[in-house]
Amino acid sequence: MKKKIVISSFFCLVSNFIFSQTSGISGTVKTANSSSETVNIKIKENAAATVTDSRGEYILKNLSAGNKIVIISAVGFETQQIAVELKENEITLVPEVFLVETTNELQSVEVTGRKKSSYKNDNTFSATKLEMRVIDVPQSISFVTKELIQDQQALRLKDVGKNVAGVNEFSTYDDITIRGFRNNDSNGRLINGLRGVNSFWTSPLLVNIERVEYIKGPASAVFANSSPGGTINMITKKPLDEARQAIQFTTGSFNTFRTSADFTGPVNDDKTLLYRLNLGYENADTYRDQISNKSIVIAPSISFIPKEGTRFNADLVYTNLDTKLDRGRTIIQGTTDLFATPIGFNIAQPNDYLKSKTLALTLSFSQVINEHLTFNASYLKVRYDEELNEHGFNGYITPTMIAMYFNDRKTIQQGNNLSTYFSSKFKTGELQHQAVLGYDYINGEINKYERDAENESGNVSNFDLLNPTYLIRPIETYKFTASENEISEYYTNGFYVQDLIKYKKIQLLLSLRQEFYTFPENKAAGITDGKKSEKALLPKVGLTYSVADNINVYGTYATGFEAQDASIFGSANSGGPFDPMTSNLYEVGSKGEFFNKRLFVGTAVYQITKNNILVSANDASNPDLLEQRGQERARGFEVEATGRIDNNWSLNLSYAYNNAIITKSTKDDSDNKVGLAKENAPKNISGSWIKYSFTEGKIKGLGLAIGHSQVSKRETFVRTLQLPSYIVFNAATYYKVDRFTIGVNFNNIFDKKYLVGGYNYQRNFTGAPSNFLVNVGYTF
Repeated sequence: MKKKIVISSFFCLVSNFIFSQTSGISGTVKTANSSSETVNIKIKENAAATVTDSRGEYILKNLSAGNKIVIISAVGFETQQIAVELKENEITLVPEVFLVETTNELQSVEVTGRKKSSYKNDNTFSATKLEMRVIDVPQSISFVTKELIQDQQALRLKDVGKNVAGVNEFSTYDDITIRGFRNNDSNGRLINGLRGVNSFWTSPLLVNIERVEYIKGPASAVFANSSPGGTINMITKKPLDEARQAIQFTTGSFNTFRTSADFTGPVNDDKTLLYRLNLGYENADTYRDQISNKSIVIAPSISFIPKEGTRFNADLVYTNLDTKLDRGRTIIQGTTDLFATPIGFNIAQPNDYLKSKTLALTLSFSQVINEHLTFNASYLKVRYDEELNEHGFNGYITPTMIAMYFNDRKTIQQGNNLSTYFSSKFKTGELQHQAVLGYDYINGEINKYERDAENESGNVSNFDLLNPTYLIRPIETYKFTASENEISEYYTNGFYVQDLIKYKKIQLLLSLRQEFYTFPENKAAGITDGKKSEKALLPKVGLTYSVADNINVYGTYATGFEAQDASIFGSANSGGPFDPMTSNLYEVGSKGEFFNKRLFVGTAVYQITKNNILVSANDASNPDLLEQRGQERARGFEVEATGRIDNNWSLNLSYAYNNAIITKSTKDDSDNKVGLAKENAPKNISGSWIKYSFTEGKIKGLGLAIGHSQVSKRETFVRTLQLPSYIVFNAATYYKVDRFTIGVNFNNIFDKKYLVGGYNYQRNFTGAPSNFLVNVGYTF
């Protein structure tokens, strides 16, 4: 009897609870220029919560009746609280809410995170070391935000270049072309505006990246050594002042397994201490034979803002990668059928490996001294450790039989970059000035240990391209050359001054940098008579005119500088020392914001010239002898559009025409290259990604996307081998309900066979076949 009473009472309680949770709220949230999607709606009394859809609408059911406080919040907007009275069995309509953006001043050092959530990026530090509106910068800057990275499920830096006008892959390493010029080392890579240490063999992971910015043309006036085509600045995710957590799981073709997590928010009530933690894990095969990837990324970040005018940030990034070195596909020598060999074909062996660890610490500090003067400092310390065992191509014996080498190598790279500058705001008459005076110091060191075994004479078996064999090779039986230890080092420092002058609708940017680049005495590099130094004076001038509130036109002249490699600079055999490589840029263009400033459109017309390129002197008595080619030139134009048209349409469109040729070759043009196209420099590149999100009806929450990537034909280092043009189509579908999202991406949907880049017959790089990825994510 007692048992029946207890059971009866229990069901009564449950029944009362269920039927008492019949109330609810609904409403609409609006903003001035941004999307009203994913605004947080929360009941203060019981923590029940939801988010708005793409139209800014929301509904929250199963609430108890009574007086409630509704908290409405979003990153980048002022939080609002509304008192409502909920009645039994009714959905109470909450008055329409208009969110006001928080009035954050532009930062002088990027300490707190970006608060927008679209393909469009509004502000940048990349061109001037000061936060400026993108449309005010007198130079072309393209960007790929984390939202576009997420929608395309891109994992590596090389995966997002297809979204940028004038960018294509040179190979599948960390190796690209920007406006016809190769870009593949620390001269073309920055982390938060500082020069890091990057592996040439693997493309950087994007787990902790907020956005990738492509600064077109030489950027030496701001960042010292720089590639003439452009510089890539990867901006890490910074802490936000509102709690937000997200976790994702991804699987798909090639036995892919990925997971990532992103946690951020304030640590204390007054929001003076903020944190962010990004985590990533990957375990995946690839379409390339013998190649798989295992990676781990751990990236914590903190921001401390103890008082107005004082900002501090610390970023730590740890990356661990376990893979093999993929040097591309070796094909039959002299063949005209570039796809007779399978696209996954590889000569790597099962016991090869490439293991690397990277640890990078970035510290940033900004202090307002008075209303006119601010001091800024940033420091980046990087260490990169690499262990490599590799079987590779060592020459054609016959068109189908190749000799092999084996390389056993350990490398330690370290880098330091200190950037300090004062920024000042003042007026002279009607002119407004924002001046910068700074000093940078950069140094790098590479410590390399290696040994080699070559050909059958070294017990390294040949490889038959028609009858390939993959075995655990008996490395212990190889006859190695003497082990070598090579240490190379450099350091550079520079002073610079910059003034951004505003007068009514005109902005004039004037920059001047004096750079000093030094190679210490280094016997291994051939520098035996004291240190060797190079220096350069680097001016830059830019002019912006505001045609309308949302449209600017601009023109710019910039200069670039790249020191020659230390081992080449000091080697007697190479014929050095050589003059440093120099470059200059002439560019005019326009930038505009349309559709209520949701969509960015940019155009640019440019000419880039690069001087003193080193090439072989073709001296049979001294194969190491080099001479300077003379000059290369690129002329072209670009058009880009990125952002939203309305709450339904998001897009990223790009097109570039570029004619990059050799204008001065070696003495008397003995190699007959004047007028020829530069290697891996296509004349036409285009890309698109268009997404439509349904915001009402039975399919509300559904999204569809389609895009393409197109590259015209390219030359290689062997003039008899041309890479054909290609166009690849991609698509995706998404479904979002409340805080849950599922997405499926279909890449290369027509299974196009194509080459993304290549050097020659033994190293050419195929694109991935048709594949898919499924992503499930939850934000809480």
